[in-house]
Amino acid sequence: MGILSNIFGMLSRRFVAKQIKISQLSEQLELLRKGKTGFDFLGIHSSGVDCIYFAVTNEKFNIEFEAMAEDQIPFIEKLKEYARSKGFSCSVTTYGNKPHYNSSKEAPVVQIATKTNLAETVRIANEIQKAIFGNNDETVYEVVP
Repeated sequence: MGILSNIFGMLSRRFVAKQIKISQLSEQLELLRKGKTGFDFLGIHSSGVDCIYFAVTNEKFNIEFEAMAEDQIPFIEKLKEYARSKGFSCSVTTYGNKPHYNSSKEAPVVQIATKTNLAETVRIANEIQKAIFGNNDETVYEVVP
């Protein structure tokens, strides 16, 4: 029984998501920029609803939001308006993912082309988390995937 407990303990620790505050986001984005995350994107969320993703193209970051749950849908327009108000190009697309709500359509993805450096991306992410989702500097986020 002890061996099984040890194996289960190791496996469960392996799948625990990393937790950060927004002040630690730059470290995670630097890993993404260097290709050290194992994925071509990185996301943060505190509640599931407030999940924003980051992608890098030519050393510049962009921010995305995918509405996989019904309670995320109202944030699509808020994020589009935010992007417009800041002068960022914004589009809505899909990655073909089926949302977790009644819909025959694929989950919408808001892509905000910030094309910003690491420091500016962290500032914008912080602004989005506060202005759009009501989070603050003490909010703890899980890093995904």
